Amino acid sequence: MASRGFGHMMARSAVVFALLAALGALALLAGCGSGGEEPEPAAGFAVMPAKEAAAMVEADPGLVILDVRAPVGFAMGHIPGAVNMDFKGEGFADELAKLDKDASYLVYCGGGEASAATAEMMVQMGFSHVAIIDKGYTEWVRLHLPTAKD
Repeated sequence: MASRGFGHMMARSAVVFALLAALGALALLAGCGSGGEEPEPAAGFAVMPAKEAAAMVEADPGLVILDVRAPVGFAMGHIPGAVNMDFKGEGFADELAKLDKDASYLVYCGGGEASAATAEMMVQMGFSHVAIIDKGYTEWVRLHLPTAKD
């Protein structure tokens, strides 16, 4: 019974990511944006507004939230349930490669650049479901979305 529930959750996550990727592509084609530097999505990952990312976090308990900021930034505040992997840390790519490639990931950093680079790496490594938060943790905090401290 548990495997049936997990399979349903993974199928739902795949549909959510496919829709988000399509919406992200449409927004880029339409020229929508904040006016600042925005990461350009590679095939296979979506760029999500923070509010949509928050809804996904709440709706999908199996979602892996990956914070790629330095540990000091993570300790000062992060998205509840996030796992910290320092993008600039030694062995980052090796640690990333050890993750489950079939799981669903929401990746964020401070402003979006490191998360976009991480998502590109993940797609190249064969990860199936990856999204990043547009404008990163800065936007998450600006919108007063839930945070935690360790």
